[in-house]
Amino acid sequence: MNQDAGLRESAAISELREALGAIAVGTPALVRLLCDRAGGCWRMTRDGEPGEQQFPDLDRALSAAHLAVVRCSRYCVVVRNHIGTTMTESLDWPLGA
Repeated sequence: MNQDAGLRESAAISELREALGAIAVGTPALVRLLCDRAGGCWRMTRDGEPGEQQFPDLDRALSAAHLAVVRCSRYCVVVRNHIGTTMTESLDWPLGA
């Protein structure tokens, strides 16, 4: 995951954009992936959209998050595991947001 102030796009999202022929012109997005306390289920939420999606593992949750932001002009994907460790992937996202 990219943790260098959000100025460069992650390789996974860049490759997905290229494979889909996607153009990053959509509205900015903040997506959160949160693991339950037992570490067995991942929940994905996106600011401005109701509800959440659930996934059995992090790989599937990350794939869904990448698809959710692939057309966004700016994005931040926040991943928090069951012990509270946080990682982010972002592109052109304000620091501290």
